[in-house]
Amino acid sequence: MSIPNTSHYLISEKDIAHEIIDGGAIIIHFDSGNYYSLNGMAATVWEWISAKATYGEIVGAFRSVTPDDIAEINGFVEGLVKEGILERSNGPVPSDRAPASLPPKGTLAFEAPRFNKYNDMQHLLLSDPIHEVDETGWPHPQPHVKG
Repeated sequence: MSIPNTSHYLISEKDIAHEIIDGGAIIIHFDSGNYYSLNGMAATVWEWISAKATYGEIVGAFRSVTPDDIAEINGFVEGLVKEGILERSNGPVPSDRAPASLPPKGTLAFEAPRFNKYNDMQHLLLSDPIHEVDETGWPHPQPHVKG
């Protein structure tokens, strides 16, 4: 699959929480109860995506990118799209980008970005009553229905 260089990815902020901790990214998907870890280059690419880098900027940050390297990058970002963490956008590049955070062109040796997916805490994450919060806050007991 060929992804246009001007494409960019949007983080599904309403569905996930994410944080960079000690150089790695942790992502929790609220609807699935899965969580993900991204280390090394994957965490770096995540930061670039957070800064609204285009696909071309991400690929262009690496020196001597081969077709196999491009397939690795595509697999990484499209895997996150499939998991519901990212959304692909072909619209205009957002004006609120963080240019200082974007990758310098051709400066990095290629390392395949990969993410690890975990589901061992699904029951805990999905049963958390905080998911039931509405505009009245939490905890807010539901009214009892007499019948």
